[in-house]
Amino acid sequence: MFMLRSLYTLMDSMTRMFRFLSSGVGVVLLLIGVKLILGGLNVEIGMLQSTLIIVAVLLASVVASAVMPEQPEEERDLELPAPAPKADAAQQDATSPAAARR
Repeated sequence: MFMLRSLYTLMDSMTRMFRFLSSGVGVVLLLIGVKLILGGLNVEIGMLQSTLIIVAVLLASVVASAVMPEQPEEERDLELPAPAPKADAAQQDATSPAAARR
């Protein structure tokens, strides 16, 4: 019990430090599920191959988090384009082709 709580606390702090780690853990869980399904179909995947794939996925998610750090909120707000102003119904009527024929 104490080991699981410590592991959860470690993973919680690590996911706060590395933004893609939670996605990497999700991929690992998906791979474990696929391995279990394949094991039921009598397809064996070795322990070494499984371990290497898991380590590679987790390492890739940590490296991706280090290479592409999260932008501060101020920079994200500056990059969003401003919404286009909506024209009034009177302006739309004046510029419509039907109004030009009148």
